[in-house]
Amino acid sequence: MNQNVYTDPLTINEPTLTAKQLEQILSFNQTANHAHPFDQTLIDLIEEQVRLTPDKQALIFQDKTLTYREMDQLANQLAHHLLHPATIKPDDRIGLIMDRSEKLIISLLAIMKTGAAYVPMPPLYPEDRLNHISQSAQLSLLLTEETYKEKAHQILANTVTWEEVDWLSASKETPSRVLKPHHLMYVMFTSGSTGGPKGVAVEHKSVVNALSYFTNNVIHQSTGNMLALITYAFDVSVLDIFSVLLTGNTLVVASQEDQLNPEALAELIIKHNITVAQATPSTWSMIIETAPWARVKPLTIICAGEYLSTTLGKALLAGKHTICNVYGPTETTIWVTCKMIYSEADLQTIGIPIDNTDIYILNQEHIQPVNEVGEICVGGIGLSRGYFGQPELTHAKFVDHPLKVGKKIYRTGDLGRWLSNGEIEYLGRIDDQVKIRGYRIELQEIEENLANMEGVERAVVRVKSDHDYDKKLLGFLECPDLRLDEKGRHALIKQFREALTHRLPVYMIPHDFIILDKFPINSNGKIDKKALENLYTKTSVQGDYTKVFKDEFEKTIYKIWTEILQYPFIEVQDDFFELGGHSLLLAKLYNRLPDSYRKGIKLQDLLVHKTIESQAQIIQENMFNRLVNQEGEAHEIMRAQLLEDAQLVPEITIKGTVDASTMDSPKNVLLTGANGFVGVHVIDELMKQTEATVYCVVRAENEQIGFKRLRQAFEQFLIPVHWFDTGRIQVVTGDLNKPLLGFNEAQFNTLANKIDCVYHSGSAVNFIEPYSIIRKANILGLQEVIKFAAAGKIKPVSLFSTCAVFSFGHQFTNQRFAMEDADLHQDLDAVSRDLGYIQSKWVMEQIMEKAEEKGVPVMVFRLGYALSNSQTGSTAVYQWWSALVRNCIANKAYPYITGFKSQLVPVDYMAKSIVRISRQKEALGKKFHLTPLPEGDVSIHDFFDRLNEYFGFEMKPVPYTEWLNQWKDNEDDPLYPLLGMFMDKVQGESTLKEVFQDSYFYDSQNTLRFIKDSDMPSPPFITKTILEPYLKYLAVI
Repeated sequence: MNQNVYTDPLTINEPTLTAKQLEQILSFNQTANHAHPFDQTLIDLIEEQVRLTPDKQALIFQDKTLTYREMDQLANQLAHHLLHPATIKPDDRIGLIMDRSEKLIISLLAIMKTGAAYVPMPPLYPEDRLNHISQSAQLSLLLTEETYKEKAHQILANTVTWEEVDWLSASKETPSRVLKPHHLMYVMFTSGSTGGPKGVAVEHKSVVNALSYFTNNVIHQSTGNMLALITYAFDVSVLDIFSVLLTGNTLVVASQEDQLNPEALAELIIKHNITVAQATPSTWSMIIETAPWARVKPLTIICAGEYLSTTLGKALLAGKHTICNVYGPTETTIWVTCKMIYSEADLQTIGIPIDNTDIYILNQEHIQPVNEVGEICVGGIGLSRGYFGQPELTHAKFVDHPLKVGKKIYRTGDLGRWLSNGEIEYLGRIDDQVKIRGYRIELQEIEENLANMEGVERAVVRVKSDHDYDKKLLGFLECPDLRLDEKGRHALIKQFREALTHRLPVYMIPHDFIILDKFPINSNGKIDKKALENLYTKTSVQGDYTKVFKDEFEKTIYKIWTEILQYPFIEVQDDFFELGGHSLLLAKLYNRLPDSYRKGIKLQDLLVHKTIESQAQIIQENMFNRLVNQEGEAHEIMRAQLLEDAQLVPEITIKGTVDASTMDSPKNVLLTGANGFVGVHVIDELMKQTEATVYCVVRAENEQIGFKRLRQAFEQFLIPVHWFDTGRIQVVTGDLNKPLLGFNEAQFNTLANKIDCVYHSGSAVNFIEPYSIIRKANILGLQEVIKFAAAGKIKPVSLFSTCAVFSFGHQFTNQRFAMEDADLHQDLDAVSRDLGYIQSKWVMEQIMEKAEEKGVPVMVFRLGYALSNSQTGSTAVYQWWSALVRNCIANKAYPYITGFKSQLVPVDYMAKSIVRISRQKEALGKKFHLTPLPEGDVSIHDFFDRLNEYFGFEMKPVPYTEWLNQWKDNEDDPLYPLLGMFMDKVQGESTLKEVFQDSYFYDSQNTLRFIKDSDMPSPPFITKTILEPYLKYLAVI
């Protein structure tokens, strides 16, 4: 075995990271720089502080103050009362039901003095939850106050009240105890995602480690007062309450009423000269909006328990406050990383591990190196015992340490990655990474965009799903200064949705928005997301038939809209997509139209005509056209449109010629479509074959988000992310829909003089949108790319096209082969009937020929279907072939279409060929087919036969119509959003897929000639070796 590669003992055959990479991770975990008193318990340390500063003020609650000696003596008296006549031993649990006051602090100290562990049971908790905690923790005793005596007795018979203590005669001396650092300090119950609350059992030594780090690194002996405002049932309250008592400073306790009043909290900070305070970001965001906050002097602000947004961070920094951002689950004792924030640049991470803490980023049990994303897993002295009385759950979440035999680590369920500076970037909950319609979505990114909208204070995005196939994003917006009626809200929501279309992909825009004056906050000071979800009650709209409709067509379509959109304020002029419509819902709309409406219109027509009014009109017009037999005119109109668009804009002028010597070894490359499936593979090949810096055009609000999206694409398609460490991948934000590619003029000119060559992979790939919609990004975008290539120094352009530009032209040419140098005009009759995407690609090629005639150096790569990466199996799961595979496997049938060529090619072969060929000056002016050899171009029948043979599926070939009828009414089917592709008639009574019977073979002589002298093989055959990782990636085997 290679001695330089570390391997997970659980999967010994799969190397994970090199010895050098492992050494780097281990060095990041070596952060301890202070000695810690591990031979003492927390109560030992507090009693030691009492001896050092007996007369110093320890505790303030409202008008009550206590010195360290007074506080300690009261705690001793209460401890003696608890110990007699009861017998209490270490690891016993004492429940505590008490309001926030000085009594609460004293009671916590007293319980520790008895040797027992405390179990928080706030009196505001529901009775069922309190009973659950009592029974689960197996309490020995319950301590409360007179107000809650009756409630406590109903929970546990063995109950003691504060008022029962004989304060005059009870001993003030420290009671004797047998308590060691490995004994329990508390059992804290946290809400579980399933079932009831679970009790996390934490030992003294774990708390001592966390608080010692805090006192050594964040607060010091000279620090003033600290405010305790977090509920004692939330584990970060341990830091709130006890850290200040270890330093001889003063603890100011906020009352229950003050805790819920942001203005009162600000006043407390001012009145008591607070210098350190901890709260959740939700609480801080409310406090800083109050009037008294302007009078608060700079203090150390600890943000815990929630994600710290950039917006809040900036607001706190503006007040000259020092921010300490901390992260950690209850299961690992308070928090495990710390980041001191002094500038906006510091807001990007959660910092470094605290002392004696091991953090690893794991992906499927493998330790990940720097920059690789995975689950944050925590080990070290802060690890709790697990879940009290729940060994199975403990075993599931506290797993074997990957390096230390006999030790455990805790799986947090959070995503993160190490950065090269030894800090950790938090990337959200694994649960917050959802997939909707095949796209991976991070809810946090949507929330940040919404929070930046004018009038929005905070935003939360949740997922609602009535069915697995119909997940909806819901955007909750906190807008405290807006006072709107329902119509006003409706207008504002439209405004927000429109603004998001310029910042986010369509699939990331929430289906519905709920505007609130204030978000509900739970007892821990966090946004109560469950309460938010409960606020959203799906409006059951059956249709307001008192509306005035122009005709029965509008009335029928309106009814369908209300059923599928679940939206209460629909007008006949409303835009389907502005009300939350998307491709899947559009397919539902199309399929639910009466047969008489649907006959003669295509699903594409509904994309152009987006209102009830216009849809009713186009349906009536098509009915009339069928009656007078005018269908043939549509193809002639489209043909004329394509020819008209196939022109180069006249303002493009060429000055000079290309420096062909830069082609083999370019220094700077521009790539559009960088975060697409093919695009990321081309970047990978450019990294391998050249030394070039690749400028990746990414549609994003800023470069930081652009980098994030590009990196996500690398991770999604299993491309090594270490390329980002080289500095050779640069992101430039742009948009093919905009002039100058979305660059400003200075940026456009700078890049135009810097870039050596252009790879134009970017285009709108959509099998539903008609040409009239898709032309903007594809046709007008190409014109801007050509302008860029001609500006400054002349740059060669490699256009990524598709073999589908030949369409079903064989039906008109009667030819068997599509040649690389063929005149595409011979296929125009077919193209004019094809998908809008194919029509746009045909026009793009014609424009490129015009550009070449003017002197722009070009080459065109026509891609077959990029099936998967031949090694990893990664694929674009959202595209139609992968949906077809899942459909056929689920239905145990595939459509038998004679001679339907699939043109399946591994994407890594495509990318390697493109980069190899594009670096040869002799390739200029040529077209290249990246397709299988004729003998390797499997038919649809052969493909599914191989799946049956290799993997034991039982799919049968059935006639096309029979296969279509199996799933066309199943809204859960993966092909359902593309229904129009399989139902729309394009020639006579034949659908688009049916006209591809006996389709072209593709000549690829140019391609083979230009790669033959390299180490590259001919196009790989689709074998079991390629299919197996592909099907695993699709999760169908």
